This record gives sequence, C-alpha cells and structure tokens, in this order.
Amino acid sequence: HLPGNHLIPCDLHCPHCAGKFFKKDLGTWELDGLELLNKLEGKIPYHIYGGAYTEPLLNPYFMTFLHTTKRYGGHFGIHTNGVWLHRLEEQCGWLTELNRISTDDTDYLSISLDAGLASSWAKTKGTKNKELYYDILLGLQEAVGIRNNSDKGHAIRVCYLISPYSDSPEDFEEIVRWCKEIGVDSLRFSIP
Repeated sequence: HLPGNHLIPCDLHCPHCAGKFFKKDLGTWELDGLELLNKLEGKIPYHIYGGAYTEPLLNPYFMTFLHTTKRYGGHFGIHTNGVWLHRLEEQCGWLTELNRISTDDTDYLSISLDAGLASSWAKTKGTKNKELYYDILLGLQEAVGIRNNSDKGHAIRVCYLISPYSDSPEDFEEIVRWCKEIGVDSLRFSIP
C-alpha cells in the first residue's frame, strides 16, 4: 500500500471505502521498501500493489517498485481506481512501460470501475467530476491497445463492486458491452 503522493492518499472519496476508518498517515518509507525488495532478491515472487486508503498510481516511486519486482523475476498485480492511467500514459508513457516490463499474463492491472455509467460512477466514487470516468475508460482502452500491439504482456481486469448507486440493469449492460468491445481479460462483479 504505497502512500499516495505524500500530499493526498487518494483522489476519490468512495463512500464504501473501508480505508475511511483508518488513520491516513502517508509516510515516506519507499526507499526502505525498495531496499527490502532488493535484499529479498525475489524470495517473495508475487507482489500486489494497491491501497487500503491510497491510490498506488499517485506514488512517485511506483514504477521503481514494479521494476524492482521484475528485476528479480517476480510478478506484479496492480489494483487501482484507474483515474491516472490515461494522464500517466500521456505524460510519461506509463502504460507503455508497464507493458514493456510485464512478462506474461500472470502480471495484471486491475481497475476498480464499479459502475457502467458516468453518473453512477461519480456517486459510487464520491466525486462530482464524472468526466474522470471517461478518462478511466480511455486509459483502459489504451492499456488494451498497447498490450495487443505488443502481442505480449499483463492481464487487464475490471472489477465492479456493486453499490446502491450502480446496481441498475443499465449499468450492468453498459459495462459488459464496453468490456467486451475493448477486449479486457475479465470483468468481475462483487457485492460489498
């Protein structure tokens, strides 16, 4: 659980987030964490990066953690809200680099989308900026395109935590249609 960007833990405010009950210290322990990964030299072969109350894509050291995981032959799993995927690809080719370092579909990128419509998504995620939903969809589409064009790489998964705001047939139909259309590897529905 990387500590956000040292300013904020996450850019969304999901009402169902269990992390809302946690003390939200952000810390600056990344160099110690990287030193530990280097000392372990791959003895722990699978590293899952997510956040109990933080968004890993906000962290400036995140790609370094992923590279360190791969350096020792390990695999990664990423759990993100996806808001930063498109922006990071535009700014620094983040999705392209993620695909370059992934070795197979044991590595994965999992996006907690949690809605099929922008208005439902904004309520589910505790934000008024429903345009961010379209940024996530664009980032997902870019990730699938990059992976398909390279003919290798990590799995791309979408998670849908059903909430009172996103439990409509319209939401379900739209997310299923969209995920099939762009070609993600899986779509998982769950109940909080």
